[in-house]
Amino acid sequence: MIKLLLQFLFLMSITTAPASATLEEDMTNTANSQSLPALRELYKRAEAGDADYQLSLGNLFYKGVEVTQDFNEAIKWFRLAAEQGHPDAQLNLGILYAAGQVVAQDNIEAVKWFRLAADQDNPQAQFNLGMLYNLGQGVEKNQTEAVKWYRLAAKQGLSIAQLNLGVAYVTGQGVVIDEKEALNWLHLAADQNEAQAQFNLGVMYANGQGVDQDLVESYRWAKLAAAQGHETAGHLLENLKEAMTPQQLALANNSAEPAQIVTESLIKESMPGSKSNEIFLQLGAFKTEAEAESHMQKMKKELGNLGKPYSLYTYKEFTRVHLGPYTNKVEARRIAAKIKEKSGFRPLLKTHE
Repeated sequence: MIKLLLQFLFLMSITTAPASATLEEDMTNTANSQSLPALRELYKRAEAGDADYQLSLGNLFYKGVEVTQDFNEAIKWFRLAAEQGHPDAQLNLGILYAAGQVVAQDNIEAVKWFRLAADQDNPQAQFNLGMLYNLGQGVEKNQTEAVKWYRLAAKQGLSIAQLNLGVAYVTGQGVVIDEKEALNWLHLAADQNEAQAQFNLGVMYANGQGVDQDLVESYRWAKLAAAQGHETAGHLLENLKEAMTPQQLALANNSAEPAQIVTESLIKESMPGSKSNEIFLQLGAFKTEAEAESHMQKMKKELGNLGKPYSLYTYKEFTRVHLGPYTNKVEARRIAAKIKEKSGFRPLLKTHE
């Protein structure tokens, strides 16, 4: 049996999105003014008490965009918006207090602001609050409570929350061990390109945990994780190569990888009813259609018109949010890169199976 290496993804600092590398990138992205008249209008509306404009002005001061960078002004406008109940501003304040940036580090204050945002269904705040409960920072350690908040965020499609929820079901931290349920959540996270989830799936398929042992499928997931730079995935691949037959290795290397590569052979083998040359960008996968519909509306608002329709696609008990179709991988990857630049995550290339 390959050694199980599943673990919670603990971040160096609390962040709003798994793809972000710095606090600045984690800040809620709002539209920046493009001219002096627009900046004056932004000031006017923020001073009049508009919470959205207060949040936007706080971001300008924090990033030093079109104004001189001033962290004190940034925290002032974030706080004004947060005190009016703006969940994104509450999230930002929680991030600052948890990380000790701009303000003195204070986990109790971070818990306060994360909870206010989480109670308004902000998924990043729900995840961050779960992290603090799991770590016992700013609040008494409570893994059951941590799982509760992970689940709420995971149901909204936050991939890092899906990852942590899956790990909880494997390890029994905060829930009864259920490896099949773990697989469900890890698949959802892996389908959103979470490298740790992809690696975890590789381990579970190799060990036959919650599923029949499948070294070929294990190899596919480990290969995807390794391609993203996951350090331990390379060791898993080496172990698998020693355990697999030449036929299994050939199948694993020649068949389409489950979460990223769309080959011509895969397209041609689409189920009846699908158009063989169509490729879609997957923006999320959910257990219920209602959750997928909610995420699709959120993506429409966040990403805007990208030239292709948004749609829902249900397959094997999960409902996916898709953008497309595209007639070739070059076009699909170009739009995927554009989405990555704008939102911080890169969609997966998928066909309708």
